[in-house]
Amino acid sequence: ARFRAAEFMMLLPETEILPAFSVADKLSQLVAASKFMYHGQPVPITISCGLAEFVADDEPDKVFLRADAALYAAKQSGRNCCRVYGPSTVTVTQGSGGQS
Repeated sequence: ARFRAAEFMMLLPETEILPAFSVADKLSQLVAASKFMYHGQPVPITISCGLAEFVADDEPDKVFLRADAALYAAKQSGRNCCRVYGPSTVTVTQGSGGQS
């Protein structure tokens, strides 16, 4: 679902963070490999992903803030990558380069 002007959100109920990370990483790879054309010219498209998971007694707003922090970290890392929010905001996978 569209969350902000250029941001989308995906909720994966009953999914732990590592499988969720695998989904985000696969989506990132598929988008980067897509052959998007505009006026007959190829346009590279990539995405950056920020992931966070619900913990006991969590509130949706807090989870969104953590996911947003992870997304910001991914964008600061050069984009086209996924980051999982954690104590050191850390799990990273780098795509083929480019910007989202």
